[in-house]
Amino acid sequence: MNEFTKREPDGYSGMPVVFMAGDPPTPAPFLMNRDDVIRFFRLHDGKGTKCPAKTIQRYRKIRLRTARVGLRVFFRLDDVPRFLDAQQERGWRAFK
Repeated sequence: MNEFTKREPDGYSGMPVVFMAGDPPTPAPFLMNRDDVIRFFRLHDGKGTKCPAKTIQRYRKIRLRTARVGLRVFFRLDDVPRFLDAQQERGWRAFK
């Protein structure tokens, strides 16, 4: 049993609903393309990230998992928060 199959007190046992930035906010799709991940990380607003596509490419090299469907590459919604958690752990270990 993983964190998404555990029963919550209210009886819900699915993935949490994650919303993407935008007006109005929209639920994140289960399979996201590169542009969706850029929106998810909020790299598209131009505040500090000059080339968001290269940032995502660099994240893929440091273990942001992908799923290939035909010739297209997708990012699973549950893999993105795991990547963020791993990066946070990696960052905290660097300061110890």
